[in-house]
Amino acid sequence: MEQVNLVPTIKLLGEDPSVSECTILHLQVLSEEKKACRAQLSERAQKIPVISI
Repeated sequence: MEQVNLVPTIKLLGEDPSVSECTILHLQVLSEEKKACRAQLSERAQKIPVISI
């Protein structure tokens, strides 16, 4: 899913500098949000007691 979204962005990079800067910033924000989300998920996972059968 993510790779499909990145393809049109890469094509835009060479055409319009303002668009490319905007898309690069947008991608950076998305990756930061993903990192924050993963950190929250891992914290929750650590709090959940693991029951081994």
